[in-house]
Amino acid sequence: MSDIDPLLITLGMFAAMFVMLLLGTPLSWSLLTVGMGFAYFLWGSGALELLTVSAFSSMDNFILVALPMFIFMGLMLERSGITDDLFEMMNKLMGAQPGGLGVGTIVLCALIAAMAGVSGAATVSLGVIALPAMLKRGYSKKLATGTIMAGGRWDF
Repeated sequence: MSDIDPLLITLGMFAAMFVMLLLGTPLSWSLLTVGMGFAYFLWGSGALELLTVSAFSSMDNFILVALPMFIFMGLMLERSGITDDLFEMMNKLMGAQPGGLGVGTIVLCALIAAMAGVSGAATVSLGVIALPAMLKRGYSKKLATGTIMAGGRWDF
């Protein structure tokens, strides 16, 4: 089935995703169903074996061992109150500027992402650490979560 135009395949996948999301299917199940369905349609049963092998081989990444410890570190920092003091200091230093605490959060996200080597660890850790501190200081939920997600995407 390799003679099908890639544009048609892409449009078909987007249309299938759109229909599944309109039907109320969760995003994760929509992605799984459309991906596996089109892989089976295009390449047969061998594609499903390849998807299984690649999914399990991605879990063998040694860097992922550190993720639970970074999440634990974020929880311990938040529970001990150290992060509240840190964000209070950042608020005093940068609070006069509009969005100063948001800028400080992005810098902190970049530092944690550089230490962890995995941007997901920075996003989760700062979600635990920075979100309560930013909400406490009057930031809206959308702005606070957007800032944390944008700061966690610093890939080094």
